[in-house]
Amino acid sequence: MPVSGTTVTANFIYTLPTPVNPDVDLNGGGFGDGEKEKKSRESIEEIEITDAGKTSASTTPLPLYTATMNNGTVASNIEIQVNYKTGTAEVKIGTQEGEVISKGGHVDINVPSIQGISHYRLGLPLEFLKHSGGKGTLAFHSDVASVTLPAHMFAGLALGNGKNLEVDLSQTKGLTLSDKLQASIGNRPLVQLSLIIDNQKVEWQNSKSYVGVELPYTPTSAELKKG
Repeated sequence: MPVSGTTVTANFIYTLPTPVNPDVDLNGGGFGDGEKEKKSRESIEEIEITDAGKTSASTTPLPLYTATMNNGTVASNIEIQVNYKTGTAEVKIGTQEGEVISKGGHVDINVPSIQGISHYRLGLPLEFLKHSGGKGTLAFHSDVASVTLPAHMFAGLALGNGKNLEVDLSQTKGLTLSDKLQASIGNRPLVQLSLIIDNQKVEWQNSKSYVGVELPYTPTSAELKKG
């Protein structure tokens, strides 16, 4: 179709294949520190059709999201890996935070609300939470829920033989519930907490430990009276 005296812009969303070259930064620089990590990021490609019939293209990366982390000594920002296809946003912590927890300290992580995301996930080596008698804690906060994990969460358990742990907080919208259960829940938030060890969901129980869970919900006056 001939175009005269104007420019038409079309937007297309595409996903780069995984893995891409780990030595190439999608923003034009190096990843820094020689990091070798598979990267996949959705982008918006903007194509302009000019009156001369020529086309030009530019790539605009989607926003980079970061979580705030405080280990009692240093506050910092860490990158959130966002996957819009699965609706998952994941943060991973490293050795420095593990040492803080093992020595009885507290690590606090806050992730922002991200549009289109229903799963907020924290990844870490499982060994960070298998210190017998440890008093350290790890707190993970999102708009879905907040969870606090103790340093001895997996101490003495067979599950502690795993390598990698992921803690998943998700909104359970769209579930089919019985009329009785739906009536008891009402308009209260319904959240699922999942523990994943080496890519397998597991059931956790430890009479010598606890996990604290907080939901973004304000009880009604009637609920407060019931205690």
